[in-house]
Amino acid sequence: QGKEAKIVVFVLGGDPKKEGAKMWASSKPNLLNVAVSRAKERLYVIGNRDSWSKYPFFETLALMLTVREIKLKSGELNTLHM
Repeated sequence: QGKEAKIVVFVLGGDPKKEGAKMWASSKPNLLNVAVSRAKERLYVIGNRDSWSKYPFFETLALMLTVREIKLKSGELNTLHM
């Protein structure tokens, strides 16, 4: 928990082979609610969308994210979910 900020970066990590952290984080809406409610202007979510969208509350977040493709300096395309 913390203060509001113009921009919030919400990093969803976790070992793909172990579900413990994901199950804990998705057991109640509190963690997600605190993270997203602190963003005043923008929220960036970094993580594996396919992995996290299978868990309660995070599936709603995944549905709300828009998808953008950006071109990197190397010329490669990268997909951003915003």
